[in-house]
Amino acid sequence: MKFSSQGTVGLMSAMLLLVVVGIGVAASGPAADEAGIESTQCTIECKDVGESSGVAASWRHEGILWTHNDSGDSPRLFAMDQQGRHRQEVEISGAKHVDWEDIASYELDGRPQLLIADVGDNGRRRKEVVCYRVNEPKLGNKRIKVDQIWRIQYPDGPRDCEAVAVDVQERVILLASKVRNFAADVYSVPLETGEKDAKVMATRVGTIAMPMITAMDIDPRDGRIVVASYVDAMIFPRKQVAGGGKTDWEATFAQTPTLLRTPWRRQGEAICFDRHDDAVWLTSEKKPAPLIRVAVPR
Repeated sequence: MKFSSQGTVGLMSAMLLLVVVGIGVAASGPAADEAGIESTQCTIECKDVGESSGVAASWRHEGILWTHNDSGDSPRLFAMDQQGRHRQEVEISGAKHVDWEDIASYELDGRPQLLIADVGDNGRRRKEVVCYRVNEPKLGNKRIKVDQIWRIQYPDGPRDCEAVAVDVQERVILLASKVRNFAADVYSVPLETGEKDAKVMATRVGTIAMPMITAMDIDPRDGRIVVASYVDAMIFPRKQVAGGGKTDWEATFAQTPTLLRTPWRRQGEAICFDRHDDAVWLTSEKKPAPLIRVAVPR
């Protein structure tokens, strides 16, 4: 696979991705020379955040980010500011926490929403995985109820997934499988089902030539997609079907992406676009949990 990027980093990053495929975990030290990566970093203050597995920029509160823990926690979210300072813990009533792997924030019809993705399945045994939608809480809310549930099955059997994004333009949820080869399937389910608790069959819409995908998000300003692994990230511009209109996801993910180098993280499983700037936010599992902002080239 070819990469376009700033500087001479493509070969190194490709080799590092191959290492991830071989061992299934992040390296035990800095993954590459980080010179030239424009980033800032702080530590997530809340001691209850030990396995940050998703991050999302708030649509309701300026400068606030939401995160959650991986499997083993209760169904709750944590709000923090861009310096990692704890602002709120919110219990999600009506949700179960089996293996929460991602979170997406979006605004639909003027209402700020959060989608929580309980989609992890390392053993590929779950008959269905679940996504929950809640109205984004106000700071001060300690509990909020689930407003919508998707119970998702894949057409070709169980899949491990850690990367989910919401595309408001197409009104779909995208899910990228986590595999060790360079053929990660991407699936979609409708954002609107007409039911508060719906069983839905996912539709395969494309393939990403990238192993060990752990996070994904869509830029609300221009629709480009960022896809992250334990090492670096790739950015794909959105490609329309011939004649315009709907997105051609197969063609979108078949393009040569832009390589986005990211600082070393012990187990990076979260990424989201900043709401206003050309930047992404990243966290990592393991303590002390970092909160990292990386500039994104145009």
